[in-house]
Amino acid sequence: MATGTVFFDFGMTGAAAQQSSGGIAPAKYKANLDVHTNSVSTIDIEADEIVVEDSSGNLKKLTSVSERADITVAGAGGLDTGAEASNTMYYLFLIDGTSGTEALLSLSSTSPTMPSGYAYKRRVGEVYNLGTDFTLHQRRNNRVTFEDPLSCYSGASLTTSFVSRGLPASVPSGATRLWMESGASASGSLNLQVISPDSTTRFEVTTENVHATSTTNQGPAGIFRTVHLEMEHLGATSLYSRANATATQSNQSLYIWGYELEV
Repeated sequence: MATGTVFFDFGMTGAAAQQSSGGIAPAKYKANLDVHTNSVSTIDIEADEIVVEDSSGNLKKLTSVSERADITVAGAGGLDTGAEASNTMYYLFLIDGTSGTEALLSLSSTSPTMPSGYAYKRRVGEVYNLGTDFTLHQRRNNRVTFEDPLSCYSGASLTTSFVSRGLPASVPSGATRLWMESGASASGSLNLQVISPDSTTRFEVTTENVHATSTTNQGPAGIFRTVHLEMEHLGATSLYSRANATATQSNQSLYIWGYELEV
């Protein structure tokens, strides 16, 4: 369980308490935050130190945090209200108060239903409930990595014009960076794509930066000639892609390995 210290300086509370001067920890402070799915229904929060906040803006630093949320449990340590929903994004909070420290899942990204005895909270992550199973992943501070890559598209035919492509539902709105892997989903096909967050900025895949020109499987099952890409994103739930050639490129695929989102 976590231990807590309330930060204050000359009686400051509210917005003043969020300033980093005077020995007061800023509201976004965290040290070695590790959030990871433990099973298809549980998710763990660990942190050396992390600051939580109450509704008046008062800040409290928790240390040696180790908590678990189970979506099959109601209230503190589980789901804040209602029943588990399939194909739904849940947001993970660390909560604290006179009843102790716990993890809490909520449909709300900002205002979970707080159990009695808990006044402080901090959103520390999110998890998509695919069917009735959590998408397995690990968060280290602001970076999230999926246990298995998620398909954005596979076997697609790309023309020379940009087309909007929806991101997998497990990637939340607001992501500011994406880690991806492009490839060809048929042996012998070329991997020639242009990926963009806004149909203007270009991230090109060419034969020079393909990992291998052989037909050996280089990435996710059945994907050949792969290239790993890192791209700044605009927070939208889609990206754009087109062929990096004068003609249509068939059998093109794109997988998402992870994203960045500040908590």
